Amino acid sequence: MVGEIRSISVSSSVTFTDVSAIMSDSSIPENGKELSEMQRVTLLLYMMEQLVFPEAKLTREVKLKTIGYANDVMGLEVCMSLLEKLHKTWKDQRKDGVAVYDFKPRKGGIVGRKTKLTPSLRAKYVEIIEKYAFTFRTLTAETLFDELEKLQANVCQRTVYNHLQHMNAFYHKLYLKPHLSDEHRVKRMEWAIFLVDSANSFRHRDRQLYFRDMFDCVMVDEKWFYLMVDGVKIKLLPGMEVAIQPKVHHKCHIEKVMFLSCVARPLFNEDGSVKFSGLVKVVPVVQEYIAQRTTKNQRRGDVKTKNDHVNSETYHNLFVKGGVFDAAEEKMPWLKSFTYIQDGAKAHTAEGSVRELEKAGSDPLTVPVADRVCAKFLTQPAQSPDVNVNDCAFFSSLQTQIRKKGTYNTNRQEYLDLVKEEFEAFDPYRLDRIWAIMFDNLRSILKNRGGNDYQPEHNGKRKRQKDAGTAVDLTVPMEDYHECVRLVREYRRDHPIK
Repeated sequence: MVGEIRSISVSSSVTFTDVSAIMSDSSIPENGKELSEMQRVTLLLYMMEQLVFPEAKLTREVKLKTIGYANDVMGLEVCMSLLEKLHKTWKDQRKDGVAVYDFKPRKGGIVGRKTKLTPSLRAKYVEIIEKYAFTFRTLTAETLFDELEKLQANVCQRTVYNHLQHMNAFYHKLYLKPHLSDEHRVKRMEWAIFLVDSANSFRHRDRQLYFRDMFDCVMVDEKWFYLMVDGVKIKLLPGMEVAIQPKVHHKCHIEKVMFLSCVARPLFNEDGSVKFSGLVKVVPVVQEYIAQRTTKNQRRGDVKTKNDHVNSETYHNLFVKGGVFDAAEEKMPWLKSFTYIQDGAKAHTAEGSVRELEKAGSDPLTVPVADRVCAKFLTQPAQSPDVNVNDCAFFSSLQTQIRKKGTYNTNRQEYLDLVKEEFEAFDPYRLDRIWAIMFDNLRSILKNRGGNDYQPEHNGKRKRQKDAGTAVDLTVPMEDYHECVRLVREYRRDHPIK
């Protein structure tokens, strides 16, 4: 067995499945709970398969997958610190350029001491943690210690910390998500199915389908931006102090401005350079007025701005007078048909508003067909911010960029200019990855049958962007797609659209 282990090189094409086939009863650890050399190599090769490339950072996700593999397949209980040490040992030996990697245990004889984490005590930990997690309550180590005392568990608080580390406990942040009815779920599935390029899909059921590339789509949505941010983290050095804190009259009266954001999918050349940034237009939802009197902040006759109420007329003017239609035609001159995707706010979908917008964004019939521009508006399903690029990650990413330039803004006009400046300077490659997130969400909607109880996918967007020129993956999960089509048909048979 030792000779077989010596012949394995982590840098070779041998996989963890090959090593699992080599493993036999002789790979069982002989020194108490110390892992054998074969087990260490198996865990390391499994970790290397999960990494995008050998020099990649060992993420928490990879460590959790390796722990699950060790527990389910190898029947071993390992902790994250052991995996980190194993990965570091491999990196050190690889850096030194050794000919044969050595992962033999360094300890001899029976090592360690008997743990207090017995199966019965572990069951108590699981019971308490589940009780708090399933009721959405925060559980600290101190509270866990108090709960264990109630169950007459004889452990100290330091031991509780050690047990939590050994059990690989971690905090998971929960966010409020929209509540979905059956109708919402079906409409979300219908939206994902609509975005599939499904020509001849039922004639050739087994062929791979792909989502539409959506290069002709513009995602639009509104967002409030606050001039001042509460609870900003700043970096200081020992001895530094902030003498004057930022102050406001009342936190409920912090000034804010609404913006309409319009973004499309970026385009890149074959050499990786940017052909089109995807940033169409950002328009402040404000109206101008003439100052009637002189104050310390203005002079009589100055042109000032104030927030405008969003109704169907205001929304229409943002596209026509605000320059959204003109900006889309100017920045994407190769397109003659534009599809604008909006949410279902009342101002967006009022009677006749969509028809008037499409009429205003399209050329009259007197224009030759070859030069005629056509605009079409689509409304995304209700309770579904995860299918709009703006709500997915663009707004939060843009806010982060703005806060790097200023979190305590007192001049309204300067803040309007700052938002426009940061919008135009937004990284197109980052926007491409945000579009990839939206397509990941569409796949998750199909997998969850229209639900929103899913975690964001981490599938190597940066590597795909570097290798393929874009981070977007357009593949459709075929089994989930056909199952969703079947569910939608059955539901619409009993609940037809009125």
